[in-house]
Amino acid sequence: MKERAPRSWSLGFLLLAAIAFGIVAVGCSKKPTAPSSSEISGISHGVDAAALKSTIAVQDRHTRDLMSVQGVVAVGTGLDDRGKPAIHVYTESKMAPGKLPEFVEGVRVIEKVRGRSTR
Repeated sequence: MKERAPRSWSLGFLLLAAIAFGIVAVGCSKKPTAPSSSEISGISHGVDAAALKSTIAVQDRHTRDLMSVQGVVAVGTGLDDRGKPAIHVYTESKMAPGKLPEFVEGVRVIEKVRGRSTR
């Protein structure tokens, strides 16, 4: 039975560590994660890419205000029940009527009850 040289183990470990570091560095980036217009166009053929990009911009402008509402745990961009871009506001529990706006800059706001975040 042949023994592997310690050098090959070192190279393998170094390669594995470099790959792990790359994954962590990309996954923990502080850069905004809004997709580019080319990424948006590839999401779905039924979604208007320009409308989705516009909705993301509106959501970005209003995230701070929406997150300041007591009980809101997250804000994102998604689709409504008709497949149109909308702002999704995730809450700990169902909000009282009028606590969240129905529209922001003409974009529909949809409440999604998610529960309390553990993070």
